[in-house]
Amino acid sequence: MEVLRLSERPTKCFPGKGLASYVLSKSHKFNTVFFSPFPENGDKNISINSVTCIEKHFIRRIYSSNHHTGHNNLFSLKYFLLSFYSFFVNLNILFTLPMRKFDIFHFHHPFYSPLVLWAWFNRIPIVYTSHGNDCKRIKDIFILKYLISFVDIIFCMSKEQIKIYSKLYPKKKIIFASNGVDSNIFYPSCNYYERDNTIICVGSLSWKKDYFTILNAASYFFKDNPNWRLIIVGSGSDKQNIINLAKNLMILDYVIFTGVKDRLELAQLLSKAKIYLINSIQEGLPKSLLEAMASGCACITTDVGECENVLNSCGIVIKPKSVNSTYKALITLSSNHDLANKLSMKAMQRIKGYTWTNYIENHVKCYGDLINSKKQ
Repeated sequence: MEVLRLSERPTKCFPGKGLASYVLSKSHKFNTVFFSPFPENGDKNISINSVTCIEKHFIRRIYSSNHHTGHNNLFSLKYFLLSFYSFFVNLNILFTLPMRKFDIFHFHHPFYSPLVLWAWFNRIPIVYTSHGNDCKRIKDIFILKYLISFVDIIFCMSKEQIKIYSKLYPKKKIIFASNGVDSNIFYPSCNYYERDNTIICVGSLSWKKDYFTILNAASYFFKDNPNWRLIIVGSGSDKQNIINLAKNLMILDYVIFTGVKDRLELAQLLSKAKIYLINSIQEGLPKSLLEAMASGCACITTDVGECENVLNSCGIVIKPKSVNSTYKALITLSSNHDLANKLSMKAMQRIKGYTWTNYIENHVKCYGDLINSKKQ
């Protein structure tokens, strides 16, 4: 099966970026041509090391969504410039495509949607995977909504996404495809009661992760729990603002900024932490939540995206932007180790169904069914 895949991919500075498409490209179930952007200056791609995958790159991606809303005003200069850039990049990809017959065209970001017209013209089955908050961007921008209408299958990572796409495309085949977790890397290293008194947050240092609420809740928490520490793993545009906030709240001595960690280093941190906290305002299905559950953390998450469905009574679910709810959840788990241990055990049991093997097999079946349906 020949697959043309367009997506971001994991890099040294962002090891979780494009992980799902990276896993698919490494699979020997497909022969893949994988187009991904060159990494930013100072960064480096993580090697695929797969004989089935031909890696190709194009110019550095400068596309970014509006910082606060995730959408671009249709009549703004920024939208015009990004549209022109998107056209230029996709044209660049089109002219560098290898001369071979593809069975599937699969793209993982609406940025590459102009190429669906090329795939449709060449009668290649088209698959799109929606990550994060892309569905709302597509809903609000007419040209994206029109281009996605040519897609045969839409993979979604949350039930919320499925609802939105079902309304936009009532006759379209829309399939839930959960991220996976590598249990060979992410697993508990010790008994829960022997873990460090640490709360760990993993993800980009951006407004979507709402570190304002996390740090404000932590400032109250540390007053009664000075023997605990907050570990923040990741990097991003808001790093200095987050550090300044910790200084202003006078909790900088309790907060550890590790920067970006590779998968093995992250696994070590998660396996020793008692509490995992994600306080996102927007999400699809965060890989770090799955990894924390597999590592045996007692988890706290906001009820956004697929987070609540994944945790499913195996942790504490709170409302976004609520300092009080975040504080109470931290107090509950830190003061009741038996409850935290019980939730840890339940999370580890539940996460066994979230594997990359299942993720790949789901795609194998859907690709095969789509190809067969096109032949009829």
